[in-house]
Amino acid sequence: MKVQYKMIALAVMGLGIGTLSISNVKGDEMNKADIHTENVSSMVADQSNKINSTFINKVEETPVTNTIENNTTVTENPVYESQNVTLDNQGQEAPKEILNDIKENPNSTIYVDYNTDNSNSLQALIGVSNSDSGYRNSYASIFIRDNGELGAEVRDTKDNTNYLFATPASLYGSSKGKDLSNKVAFVANADEKSYKLFANGTMVFNQKVDKFKSIRDILGINNIRLGGVNREGTNAYSFKGQINDIKFYNKALSDEELLNLTHNPSSDTLIFKAGDSTKSNYFRIPAMYTLKDGRIIASADARYGGTHDARSKINIATACSDDNGKTWSTPTLALKFDDYAEQTIDWPRDNVGKNVQIQGSASFIDSAIVQDEKTGKIYLLADFMPAGIGNNNSIKNDSGYKEINGKYYLKLHLNSESAYNYSIRENGVIYNDTTNTPTEYTVDKDYNVL
Repeated sequence: MKVQYKMIALAVMGLGIGTLSISNVKGDEMNKADIHTENVSSMVADQSNKINSTFINKVEETPVTNTIENNTTVTENPVYESQNVTLDNQGQEAPKEILNDIKENPNSTIYVDYNTDNSNSLQALIGVSNSDSGYRNSYASIFIRDNGELGAEVRDTKDNTNYLFATPASLYGSSKGKDLSNKVAFVANADEKSYKLFANGTMVFNQKVDKFKSIRDILGINNIRLGGVNREGTNAYSFKGQINDIKFYNKALSDEELLNLTHNPSSDTLIFKAGDSTKSNYFRIPAMYTLKDGRIIASADARYGGTHDARSKINIATACSDDNGKTWSTPTLALKFDDYAEQTIDWPRDNVGKNVQIQGSASFIDSAIVQDEKTGKIYLLADFMPAGIGNNNSIKNDSGYKEINGKYYLKLHLNSESAYNYSIRENGVIYNDTTNTPTEYTVDKDYNVL
């Protein structure tokens, strides 16, 4: 049996209207969302630069699940493993004999399952270092920050190697007053000349380098410390929390093995998460609505330039659940602009990518959902901000329309002018209002300038 829904998407700065039909197919068939646009308005157009304002894409068929399908398990034994280690900023030494095993292979994998209250802003889960005086910057470590960042460092005084790899919004914090566990891994692969980071069932970082430095080749490594890095005899980047399990392999585990090893059950009921199909690192302003037949629809801001409000690149992500929230469909972008690609942006490290998306992107923000009980239509509402505009710099005493001969038309201006000397008239024709004549430009039903 198919249950059909109609969703009307209202983007309020002008009024944007689209439709979403969601077909819920029972049995072994997939859940499908077909989204198309009927009309979108309130776009600030530029005659010299045709703007694509289409915000609805066709969504591929996806099953209602976000569980990991990979079942590859790790058969290799670690050269070192320790469990249930409670640390309170003091660190704990691992047996030095492990260093001999580490030095046998240029490849390394470190896996850590931990809990912390993030009372320290920067913490090292493990550090392999040369603790002698004069070698303060000869170490490798996995570190975490209280903003959810996961990272790793590989440094060597001998040749001034100084690699720092990090990815934001990769870790869980707390839920319902309880600190959540995180399962992370770092791989140094000499064969690929690459470094990778995994967090909670997802590869969150992968970078190849020209001058690869293995952990074993850091000059004079003589110390392995849990919950810190021994730098010249001092415990740096102290960790406070519980290391539930830590494993050190002197080989590069495969991606499939690590996706399975780092899989975190806490992920299974998350609706939106960093690096998912939206390619966003940040989500805010959630909305949720239960339909008459029990299906739950959720929406949230998918924010790409940071956690702040517009000005920024912000889309509206949606997902649905048919089992009371136990599993969720793969998130889709019900309201989006195609001005910049959906991509994770490091915050605050990637200032270039961040600022381009903040200054140049239009945005949808602050969604809400409601269903008409009589017609069954679902209404998704959101605010709409043009490129470079947010609440702090928007004009709040202007509707965006002008009155001409008793009718109201969306008004436009050229980038090179401040006066709104143009308007969109009947049939999408753009008029020069100073001469009251049509220009060569029109807009289509999605308000793309043609």
